[in-house]
Amino acid sequence: MIGDAAGVIAPLAGDGIGMAIKSGTLIARVLTESKKNNFNKKATESFYKKEWKNYFSKRLSVALSLQKVAINSRGGNLGGRTMKIFPSLTENFIR
Repeated sequence: MIGDAAGVIAPLAGDGIGMAIKSGTLIARVLTESKKNNFNKKATESFYKKEWKNYFSKRLSVALSLQKVAINSRGGNLGGRTMKIFPSLTENFIR
């Protein structure tokens, strides 16, 4: 699966549309390489999964962690209040 269907994109991960487009270009590259190297279906799928993880797993992991702190923290949404008080800190975290 590609685009948003390939994985839930956390709101703090950045531009979901950009990730969907990047995964589209990724699958195009994978399919081109697959055809050039005569990969079978299983090898193509494995190659895509590996490349997808290389591109997106760290980004999604960081975004989910930030989301937990920002939204689900104890003490009356401490993360959200901190981000409101220090907007430049928030921008650096997201970057």
